[in-house]
Amino acid sequence: MDEPTITSLLYGALSHLLTVGGFLLAILLIARLIREKRQPGNTFA
Repeated sequence: MDEPTITSLLYGALSHLLTVGGFLLAILLIARLIREKRQPGNTFA
């Protein structure tokens, strides 16, 4: 494999991992807001 192919694979893998990580963080935040007993507006204040 030549250098551009390896670089594009690394960028593709990094992009995929960041996308998956972002979705997981969003799911955790939504779950926390759903479980929150007080007003959820305080979370973003």
